[in-house]
Amino acid sequence: MLVEYHISSLFSIQDGEKIVFENAGDELPDKPAGHVIFSIRTATHARMQRDANARDLRMDLHISLKEALVGFSHQILHLDGHEVIISRNGITQPYYLHKVIGEGMPIHNSGSEFGDLYVRCMVDFPRTFTEDAKQKLGTVFDAA
Repeated sequence: MLVEYHISSLFSIQDGEKIVFENAGDELPDKPAGHVIFSIRTATHARMQRDANARDLRMDLHISLKEALVGFSHQILHLDGHEVIISRNGITQPYYLHKVIGEGMPIHNSGSEFGDLYVRCMVDFPRTFTEDAKQKLGTVFDAA
């Protein structure tokens, strides 16, 4: 008989890993108790993905061209509900990878260690500029 349980766990358990509770199943007369085996299937998330090591998390953060040039500060909601501040001063190149130490998944069988969160900065460029905006940008860049 197959019974499915949904367990909410934030530990860095690998997809496909099995957790075995030996002799924890039902007993029959003159038969030993069976084992209870949980096969782990991890759920996907809309914003964050687990890295192959199951400890680190990865996500994309979209920033405007202005934020890429002058800096930014964004609050993101972590999987467990707490807020994480992602900020940079100065210029951020497209696809810049920002590492936030200790904001990944809790490490399995470890008391207080966590993986890291890797945030890839995706610069959203404007599709068009007005002639006035082009002139102003030209003036700004000529002065730089």
